[in-house]
Amino acid sequence: MSEQNGCVTRVVFNQAFRSTAMGLAAALALMAVPAQADPLNLVQNGSFENTVGYGSTGSIVTNGSLPGWQISGCQAQCTNGPNNVYAFLLEPNYTTVGTYVPEYNAMFTFNGGGPGVSADGGNAYSANSNFQVGTLSQTISGLNVGDTYQLSFYQAAAEISGQSDTTASSWQVSLGSQTQNSASMVTQNGSYANWVQDTLDFTATSTSEVLSFLATTNSYPPFLLLDGVSLTQVPVPEPASIALVTVGVFGLVAARRKRRAA
Repeated sequence: MSEQNGCVTRVVFNQAFRSTAMGLAAALALMAVPAQADPLNLVQNGSFENTVGYGSTGSIVTNGSLPGWQISGCQAQCTNGPNNVYAFLLEPNYTTVGTYVPEYNAMFTFNGGGPGVSADGGNAYSANSNFQVGTLSQTISGLNVGDTYQLSFYQAAAEISGQSDTTASSWQVSLGSQTQNSASMVTQNGSYANWVQDTLDFTATSTSEVLSFLATTNSYPPFLLLDGVSLTQVPVPEPASIALVTVGVFGLVAARRKRRAA
C-alpha cells in the first residue's frame, strides 16, 4: 500500500512539475517578447498625399511639387531636353478622367483605365521607364550604421492607350551605395499589371543615406506606378530578454535533474 502511495505521489509530483514548468516557460516567453509600438517610418510623404500646385499647374512632377522628394534631371532617352522628366502624380480619379499633361495640354489614359488605386489609397507616383527617365529620391536621416532596414512599397505597371508591346519593367531601388531591383512587372498586349507590395532589405552604412527609385524596362513604353513607400528598422532581440530566457531554460533542466537524482 505504501509503494502504491509512493507511485501516486510520484505521478502527482511529476504532473505538478510539468504544469509548473509549462507555466514558467510561458511566462518567460511573454517577458522575452515585450509589447512594441509600430516601427517608425523614416520616409517623408511616402504616400504622395502632400502636394504643391496640382490642380492649377498640371500633374507633371517637378522639384517642390511633392514635399520630401526630389526629382532629378533627365538621365535617359532625353528627347525633350534635360529638364523634362516624364513623371506624373496620379490622383485617385485617373482611371476615369486620365492624367493631364501640361506640355501637350491634353489628358493621357492607360489601357483599360490602369490598375486603379493601390491598397495604400489616394495618390500615386508614375514614371515612364523608357522616355525622359529621371530619378525620384529623398535623403533618409537617423539611421544606425550596421542595422537592417526594410523598405516596403506598392508597385504596378501600365501601358498608354494605343500601345500593345509586351514589356517587363521594375524599379531600380538604391539606399546609399546599395542597389536592388523590385519584382518585374509584365504588361502584355496593351494591358496593365495590378498593384503588388514588394519589400527589400538594406543595411545602413551611414547615418544619412539617399533613397532613390529609377524606372527601368527592357522595351517601350510602360509606366511604373509607386505608392505607400515605407522604410523601417528591423527589430533585434534585446540582450536582456535573451539572457532571461536562457536562465529560465537552464533552471528547468537543473530542477529536472535533481528530481531524477532524488
